Amino acid sequence: KRVAHSSAKAEINALASAAEHLSQYIFIAKHLKIKCEVTLYTDAKDVIDLVNSLTPFPRDVTMLPILEELKKQKIRTINLGSLCDNIEEMNINLKHIESPLNIADELTKPTNVSKLTSLMVDLSEARKKEVSV
Repeated sequence: KRVAHSSAKAEINALASAAEHLSQYIFIAKHLKIKCEVTLYTDAKDVIDLVNSLTPFPRDVTMLPILEELKKQKIRTINLGSLCDNIEEMNINLKHIESPLNIADELTKPTNVSKLTSLMVDLSEARKKEVSV
């Protein structure tokens, strides 16, 4: 489990975890010669900008000042490096989504019961459609 004390760190943790899981599926798909295009969506524009500026993730000595600055901002470079590596190596797209369209956003904030119930019903109906196909 990871604990984040800011929304940017929480987004980086979530994206790093998702990219790590997706990379395993992409690896299998490539070996089965299945072409796939994968896109991760986030409503955190600042995280997208940060990841885009660091892909490929810096490894040479000239980038040490950037890494030190990230440490000062208390952004764990391990998660960020993992995210950047998976995006680069597995050709994962990272795109912005507006918060109202981000269905996962409801799970990260306090919400009223009716919104949560509606989301659960929508997900349940989508799951039933997948199973019946």
